[in-house]
Amino acid sequence: IEAARRFVEAGFGLAATAGTADALEAAGIPVATRVAKVGEATGTDAVALIASGELVRHTSVSMARILAGFTLGALPAVALGMLMGIWRPARMAFEPLAAAIYPIPKIAILPLVIILLGIGETSKVVIIAISVFFLVLLHTVAGVLAIDPRYFEVGRNLGAKRWQLYWTIAFPATLPTIMSGAKLGMGFALTVIV
Repeated sequence: IEAARRFVEAGFGLAATAGTADALEAAGIPVATRVAKVGEATGTDAVALIASGELVRHTSVSMARILAGFTLGALPAVALGMLMGIWRPARMAFEPLAAAIYPIPKIAILPLVIILLGIGETSKVVIIAISVFFLVLLHTVAGVLAIDPRYFEVGRNLGAKRWQLYWTIAFPATLPTIMSGAKLGMGFALTVIV
C-alpha cells in the first residue's frame, strides 16, 4: 500500500512538472529540456564542448581568476587579521571599517570596480579578492581573539619577541579559524565569478 501511494504521488509530481513546463514555455521562459535539445541540434551540447576542448579552456580561465583573486584577498587578510588580533591599536583602527564594509554585497561594488579598472581580467580578479578579503579578515581576527591570553603570557615569560608570539603561538592556534574563513571565502569566490 505504501509503495502504491508513493507511485501515485510520483505520477502526480511528474504531471505537475510537465504542466509547469508547458506553462513556462507558453510564457516564453526556456525549459531545461528544450535548452538541451537546442544544444544538441546546434552542436553545443556537453559532449561537443568537452570534445572540442572549449569547456576545459573556459573552466581553466575561470579557475585561474578564482585562484588569483583568492590569493590576493586571503593572504593580506590573514596578515592584517593576525596584526589586528594581537595589536589592539590596529584592531581599533581597522575593525570598524571592516565591519562596515563586510555586509555590503560585493556585486554592488562591481560597477565601481569596473569604472576604476575597466572591463577586463583585473576587475574580475579584484572583485573576487574584495569578496574574500573581509570574510577571511574577520575570521582571522576572531580566531586570534579566541586564544587564551595565558599562552601569550607564557611566551613573553620565556622571552619571546612580538614576531615569535605571532609565529609560534597566534598563527598555529588560529589556523583552524583561518581555514574556516578561507573555505567560506572560496565559496564566495565561486559565487562572485558567476
